[in-house]
This record gives sequence, structure tokens and C-alpha cells, in this order.
Amino acid sequence: MFNKKINSSEELAEYLLEEFKSDKLVMLILDKELLILDNPFKHAREKLGKEKYGNSFQ
Repeated sequence: MFNKKINSSEELAEYLLEEFKSDKLVMLILDKELLILDNPFKHAREKLGKEKYGNSFQ
């Protein structure tokens, strides 16, 4: 799938726009990338539905 090395978010965005027809899909992928780059632990906790001490979100 990846033919070249991608070194930045801009290169990733360009590649995704070339490969996928759906702009919504590309935006979802880029939003997830930004969340993970910003704070990977927060994103993982939100996916699990638990706060940092392991308690469930209410």
C-alpha cells in the first residue's frame, strides 16, 4: 500500500487524498492522527471508556 516513506502530516494528507475517494474518510484518519500525536494516552483511555485511574467514565 505504501510505496514511499511519509515523513510529515502534510505528506500523509496528500497521500490519503490521492489514494481514497472519500474526503470524509481522509478527514477521519487525519483527525485520529492528530489526537494520537497530541496525547496518545488520553485517546486510548477514551476508546476504553476508562479514566487514568481505571474507573469507568460515568
